[in-house]
Amino acid sequence: MINIIIKGILNRRKVKAIKTANKLARLTKKKHLVYKHNLNYVIYTKSQLKKAVLMRKFKKGLHVEDVERKAVYITTT
Repeated sequence: MINIIIKGILNRRKVKAIKTANKLARLTKKKHLVYKHNLNYVIYTKSQLKKAVLMRKFKKGLHVEDVERKAVYITTT
């Protein structure tokens, strides 16, 4: 029962992050990525992602391409 509730909460968070990423992509005309970090979904633009990798917000040795492959959702614009 608890697993069903947790899955519902995580699904709601994912849908909200995707909607926010689409809205930001339409406004800024940039590509946005939705990435799962711990139990939260984080939205990065491509340039923010490059800066985050350089600042070691991800594990050592991870490249931008690796994060893009692991992204939950990538906007089309």
